[in-house]
Amino acid sequence: MTTLAPTRRPQIPHDTHEVEALIEEAHRRARRRRATVGSVVLLAFGAALGVFFAFGGGGGSAARPRGGGDPSPSAAREFREIARAAKTHTIVEAALVAPGRGWAMNGLALWSTANGGRAWRAITPPLVLRIGDPVARIDEIRFVDHRHAWITASDIWGRRVLPNGSMRHFEIERTTDGGRTWRSSIPPGCAGCGGGHLSFLDARRGYVLTGVTPSRLYSTDDGGVTWQLIAPAPFRGAIVFLDRRNAFGASDSGVLYRTRDGGRRWQRVRLVAPMQYAGDPSAVELPRFFGRDLAVMPVRFRNSSTHAQRLVVYVTRDGGDTWTPRTAPRNVDLRALSWGFPGGVPFSASRPDDWIVFTGKTLYKTANAGRSWSAIHPRYAPVLPAIVDVDFSSPTHGWAIFSTRQGSTLVQTTNGGRDWTPVPPPKF
Repeated sequence: MTTLAPTRRPQIPHDTHEVEALIEEAHRRARRRRATVGSVVLLAFGAALGVFFAFGGGGGSAARPRGGGDPSPSAAREFREIARAAKTHTIVEAALVAPGRGWAMNGLALWSTANGGRAWRAITPPLVLRIGDPVARIDEIRFVDHRHAWITASDIWGRRVLPNGSMRHFEIERTTDGGRTWRSSIPPGCAGCGGGHLSFLDARRGYVLTGVTPSRLYSTDDGGVTWQLIAPAPFRGAIVFLDRRNAFGASDSGVLYRTRDGGRRWQRVRLVAPMQYAGDPSAVELPRFFGRDLAVMPVRFRNSSTHAQRLVVYVTRDGGDTWTPRTAPRNVDLRALSWGFPGGVPFSASRPDDWIVFTGKTLYKTANAGRSWSAIHPRYAPVLPAIVDVDFSSPTHGWAIFSTRQGSTLVQTTNGGRDWTPVPPPKF
């Protein structure tokens, strides 16, 4: 573990690139808190209060909730359960990594469950807890199985100042026992990198793309004990490696990149837009691969006049050599999501051909890779952007985070999205 110099009084860095990177990191951390009460307050007099009065709050008569669903007693009960959980057990981020296995995070800890949330265990790395709020410090979390996981974590704006005067401190935490113990490492020359995106092929072979300008790609062959610099990269953003040579990256500006030589050189991938969206700006999300050849990738297209954001899902069956676009239903408009920032698209693919898009009042499903879609109307769900971290492990079982006026909470469905109930929360 690297030993840091004693903390000094923070100084504003003179390097322009570092200032810009720090500002971007601050913006990214603010976006990580998108599901907290503070962000929901901005929506309160819209969707949240609309739902409150829709279910008879304040003495008003019941009406169809603006958050979607129906005004039935069962829908009102679901809303009350979710609001109660959000008020008492706020969860900011979460993900399913396998059926029944997942993690959740709030300002107190990072939590892990192996039984769908019936029991939770705190697995926050000690150094993260000592320095501050896990949500503010943790950049990315990657599991390859129930024992092996990695976390990139960083500080900004002078919690610790390195001898060279940098305001960043960066480290990679690793566990081989499911989070009971952690060890940290720092890639060579990267103590002040700030931010990082991970991709692991197995418990030993992995990669990290750092958040400095220019970004640097590092690799490890011993599970993250040591790291070797591969090369600078032309983008910052999420990455996924398919093997030692082939990988894809989704930049923070929504551009798709590919490497065929293990990250030494990257090329921009040009996607052919559907005819109706030709000429519209686009923003990609990281592809999800199912094995070596099959992958799906959500892409937003934004109409410059109306600001509507339409979803197109690109499919590859040859490892990314060719991509075929499948348009989501025309009613899917994601304009409530911030443009220009990656993440947050309420899309999940549990299998190569089984996808869902969750807009709030409607959940759209396809079982044939977008050739046809069906619609499900949840009894209760908030409207976008108050739905994040949508993750389905099968066509019927899924997680999401719902934000309400009371806060945000982790919810689950076992019937394909018709009903959503709070996941039993961690014991704080």
